[in-house]
Amino acid sequence: MHDEPPSRTLPCPECGAEIYEDAERCPACGAYVVMRLSDTGRRPWWWVAVVIGLVGLLLLLFVPWWVAGVVTAAMLALCWRLR
Repeated sequence: MHDEPPSRTLPCPECGAEIYEDAERCPACGAYVVMRLSDTGRRPWWWVAVVIGLVGLLLLLFVPWWVAGVVTAAMLALCWRLR
């Protein structure tokens, strides 16, 4: 006799009936069950884009503008010396 662990059950995406994790079709409604990459818990691509956009916006808002002035002044002084 095989001592296999019991399969997990999941709700059918169509009717909500409990089906085995490795089932190809739902026994209740007959719908095919297809596991997609997005079903594995990966975040959608737009979530990453939103986070990157928010970080960029925060950098634009909170980086002191005088830093740009100091860097420009230092570059001008260096160029003046190298003349």
